[in-house]
Amino acid sequence: MNTRGITLATCRPDGSSVSLAELLRVVEPWTTGATSWLVGDAELSTGSRGSAELTLLAGTTERVTTSRLVELVADGVQLVDGDVSCFAGEADEPFLVLASVRGDAWDVRSDDKGLLAAVRTSFPGSADLPADPRDERLLCRVCGYRDDEPPWGADGRTPSFALCPCCGVEWGYQDSSQTGVARFREAWLAAGAPWRDPLVGPDGLTTEARLQRLGR
Repeated sequence: MNTRGITLATCRPDGSSVSLAELLRVVEPWTTGATSWLVGDAELSTGSRGSAELTLLAGTTERVTTSRLVELVADGVQLVDGDVSCFAGEADEPFLVLASVRGDAWDVRSDDKGLLAAVRTSFPGSADLPADPRDERLLCRVCGYRDDEPPWGADGRTPSFALCPCCGVEWGYQDSSQTGVARFREAWLAAGAPWRDPLVGPDGLTTEARLQRLGR
């Protein structure tokens, strides 16, 4: 998933707050395929007169099985250092994450440009999120495949010497220089960019989508 994001302040110039319910209403048209939401650092509880509210409870998560979480969340609900993730079908990765940053800002991450554009339009003053350094460290330098652990270590100088399941490069060997990266990539693309590891299933992305992660 080629995730991008924007950030916006929770407090407007007029002093009013941007609630979780407001954000959910904006993104709802893009989340009709959702089957569940994972709410972190909070729990769902029933409020007065049958309304639903989020009650902060640090260190907990609640899985909500519904495609319309907005109907369960009351206006004014905020999260402090928590997040809400939207899951589609049986996918392991959320395609939308709404994260609260110390209650001062909302970070919205998604691979859907239309969704992010809608959030930007609805909340003037929002800005692009800076690239996540850890995300970049997880990428193969040759093909843009994202591994669970940084191929060159958390410090960027301690390679694992494992083979990339996508392009087959040995991290720390053929990708130890820009020239080496370019040569290996050229040869891999010339061979048709085959998926190299039959024991690790393809990630569902095209070659072009992975290379875009590298700015290619």
